[in-house]
Amino acid sequence: MLADKEILLPLIEEAAAKAVEIRRDLHMHPELSGQEIRTSGIIAAALKELGIETREGLGKPVLPDPEYIKAVLTSSIAKDMLKDMGMGEEVLGGIDLSGLDIGSMDPATIAAMASMIMPPGHGVLGTIYGEDPTRAIAIRADIDALPVTEETDTPFKSQNPGVMHACGHDMHTAALLGTAMVLKKYADRGGRLPRSVKFIFQPNEEGTGGAAPMIAEGVMQDPAVESIFAFHVDPSKEYGKIRFFPGVMNASCTDFKITVHGKASHGAHPNLGIDPIPCACDIVLALQTIITRKLDPACGAVLTVGAIRGGSTTNQVPEQCEMVGTIRTLDNESLRIIEDEMRRLVSSVAEGYGCTAETVIGELYPVLFNDPEVSEVIRTVAEDLVGPESIVNDNAPSFSSDDFAYFTSAVKGCYFHVGSTRPGSEEIHDIHSNLFDPDERLIRLAIAMEVFSCLRLMGA
Repeated sequence: MLADKEILLPLIEEAAAKAVEIRRDLHMHPELSGQEIRTSGIIAAALKELGIETREGLGKPVLPDPEYIKAVLTSSIAKDMLKDMGMGEEVLGGIDLSGLDIGSMDPATIAAMASMIMPPGHGVLGTIYGEDPTRAIAIRADIDALPVTEETDTPFKSQNPGVMHACGHDMHTAALLGTAMVLKKYADRGGRLPRSVKFIFQPNEEGTGGAAPMIAEGVMQDPAVESIFAFHVDPSKEYGKIRFFPGVMNASCTDFKITVHGKASHGAHPNLGIDPIPCACDIVLALQTIITRKLDPACGAVLTVGAIRGGSTTNQVPEQCEMVGTIRTLDNESLRIIEDEMRRLVSSVAEGYGCTAETVIGELYPVLFNDPEVSEVIRTVAEDLVGPESIVNDNAPSFSSDDFAYFTSAVKGCYFHVGSTRPGSEEIHDIHSNLFDPDERLIRLAIAMEVFSCLRLMGA
């Protein structure tokens, strides 16, 4: 049974109407990861207007391992990828590093330099204190947009060229603001909140990740978060459907860079050099034997070399060849095995060719695990709102990653999907598509899910 639904449902209707207006404004003015200045300002202003305690400027990017920073900054492949993502000079604070010999610098020096020029965070935290001001339930929404040129015909399409809310983060943000409106008015009118509530508006989900920085800055403390949840729009399901993923939902994400060093020579005299390109090709093929011969087939893992580069002209054996890629696993032990075997295999293959090689690995996101207890509570709320026939249980984990995993690694949590496709639609446009256009009615449903799930988790 839904708690105080006679009081809450009218508040949800009122908040949903305002949230749709906010969503349309955010959709017209999308901002890329690390640049969510206007967006965070709107969020903070709305929370303050409600009288909710507000912290701003959260989520300054956390630097990965110094060795991995150096590997990225010295990788021509990585620099080109960042440029393609619209993250060229901005990634380094607009500072021109072209005159620096990054390759000869100590990793710790690079890390210290990068830390000083990293952009500030644009995350926002709102807190409503309940009967117990020391314990809290948290709800998270991501707020950044994508480098996509919108091609929908909606009257509130993006006015920022080349940037679009193509992943539904405008819907997530608007819904969480609506939830804040409902719970604050509910509390002000005497509604019971046995625990405190935290509203986490996370930046940089599509970029370097905003969850880990916000956790490091204390968003899960004072009051201490006992459990956390969030939703994501899901165009694979119609509006009115709610999708749950028991247990492991998303794989971990770990990137790597391998550099093979040979000896340059004229292309007409390869015998006078040591060609790193055939060595690199053998490494690409050999890496797949880690997945097929070193792991339990039931574990599930992916290792992909996404780019490889060696040489710059037709008549020269290059001095080196580099490759970058990604590792996805559904458990930590598989990741450990892959990393160990990768380093061993790369070195041995290189030695066989008379080359040397180095492998640098950067662990980005952990496995996203949905806690059974928290998930069951939220699933019962979904059944009360849309009926058991509209619940979808998906037991197949995805090998994509999401940095909400940092939150579910810190405390018990649940990440669920809300269907966003209009019923009867002939064509479905996936997230990250320039034609993605979700059904705005899901905002009301998402607010209801967040409000009643929050209250049920805290025992109201």
